Amino acid sequence: MPTKYKAQLNHSPYKWDDELKSQLQAISYAVVKASGLEQQLLESPDGIIDGLDEHELIFRIDGILSFAAAVRIDSDTAAANKVIATLNAVERTPSLIRSNTIESEAFSMLQQHYQRGYEVPGTYATDFEHPEFVRTISLSAIQQAARLAIGTLEGEAQNGRPSDPLLADVGGRLAELFLYYNPNIARTSRMSSRSGELVQVEDGPFLNFVCVVLGPLNRYLSSHPAKPRPLIPAQVVRAYLEHRHDRGAS
Repeated sequence: MPTKYKAQLNHSPYKWDDELKSQLQAISYAVVKASGLEQQLLESPDGIIDGLDEHELIFRIDGILSFAAAVRIDSDTAAANKVIATLNAVERTPSLIRSNTIESEAFSMLQQHYQRGYEVPGTYATDFEHPEFVRTISLSAIQQAARLAIGTLEGEAQNGRPSDPLLADVGGRLAELFLYYNPNIARTSRMSSRSGELVQVEDGPFLNFVCVVLGPLNRYLSSHPAKPRPLIPAQVVRAYLEHRHDRGAS
């Protein structure tokens, strides 16, 4: 039986504040240790290192986590069928456009297919960026945009979810920081029991660093009203290593 998707009408945008930074600073010692910075300081007789100092390291990680949070909350990649469900709701009740609760991908599709008249769809997408325009947009134009967007997506609809490019992106950004204090990132694995079977799982210092760093991000995401997907550390490491391999890096 095919999955029945619900309209996503509870969108709450990411707020750029200091919450992630505060959580990160609370575990700064664990971050310093997992990154390799602590060991580098211990091995330096004068306390001078080649890489980033603790303040800069935390600052850079905060930027990476804030970027990831914004993507997860505001631009997460949803299955096409889920976006279609939201657009169907908008077509039935076009006044939802004024509620500021439509999830971001459906909202973007409406912008791309919106027409004031007979111009090329999306010409006046900026109408959606001004609250005074949103209040006066023709509801019939919203219905038409929803219908056009649904038609576009139905040709692309897939059951399930497409690949997640954020994983490799975050992995690459964190790897850049990790390599300030470590000579390389080698692929490391160990055997683990899962559902009674032995399986090979990611392991190693880089995974440990990613686990520590992503803790504040995933706690932040779990507390968000939309409950966006967490970033699983092992998946982040695997995506980075596979991307590095595809690019021919050692």
